[in-house]
Amino acid sequence: MGLEKYADAIASFLEGNRIYNSDTGLLNALGTCYFRTRRTEEALNVLNASIKLNPDQADVKKLIEEIQGKKK
Repeated sequence: MGLEKYADAIASFLEGNRIYNSDTGLLNALGTCYFRTRRTEEALNVLNASIKLNPDQADVKKLIEEIQGKKK
């Protein structure tokens, strides 16, 4: 992800999510990668799942609002 190879990172994050079962940091990174590859529905699904696990994530809420604003 740090190298901006978002499509490659998505596969790694999906595998990590299978292993670690919904870690918020992993979900946030996956959601960001989805967003950067213009997969907005998937990004919103993953980021909202992260918010359900930990509602105290201001940056994630801001990203969700940004994505929703771009969908309009």
